[in-house]
Amino acid sequence: TWRRALSPAVALPPHRTRAIVIRFDDSLHPRWDARHFERDVTAHLEALLAEVGPANEVQLDYDAPVRRLPQWASLVRRWRAEGPLTGRDVWVTSIPAHVSDPAAYRRAFDGAVDGHIMQVFDTGLTCDAARVALLSRRVEEADLVYRVGVGAFERGRHTDHGCWFRRWRDLGRGANFSGLWVFPAGHVYHHLIDA
Repeated sequence: TWRRALSPAVALPPHRTRAIVIRFDDSLHPRWDARHFERDVTAHLEALLAEVGPANEVQLDYDAPVRRLPQWASLVRRWRAEGPLTGRDVWVTSIPAHVSDPAAYRRAFDGAVDGHIMQVFDTGLTCDAARVALLSRRVEEADLVYRVGVGAFERGRHTDHGCWFRRWRDLGRGANFSGLWVFPAGHVYHHLIDA
């Protein structure tokens, strides 16, 4: 099952890279051991990419369970080598739990993707100097190109998306940093970037 999201309110200018974000819902988690899992997911991905047409960059947004990271990375690697992602720039979403073992994360995704987007919003994590320092160190140890992913909202009641906006530069000090990624969800956010 899939749903198409609404297009962003502000389209990229024509001279910018065209990108597509494909969100794999958490309902995918229990399906990993299904008999035709890879075949079925690949067929859906192929159909979706055929529908949207050319895109220079594909972001695969999946909050994979940590225990499934090797399988997820292997699937992405196959899609890129001989499947629907061949010839495209590929980025994956990562969450803080994914880089809790930076070396394992690097081994899993090195050569499989162009980079990862470290999503810090909507994780339930406390946004403070200690957490930012730890996450920054782990992202650098993973030694993959990365963007910092922030959101203009969080679903948790006791979270502060504004704090992550204020600290994105601290997370983006690494040598492999490649920009800020914002999930606006219809909210105004430009004033938060330079706050």
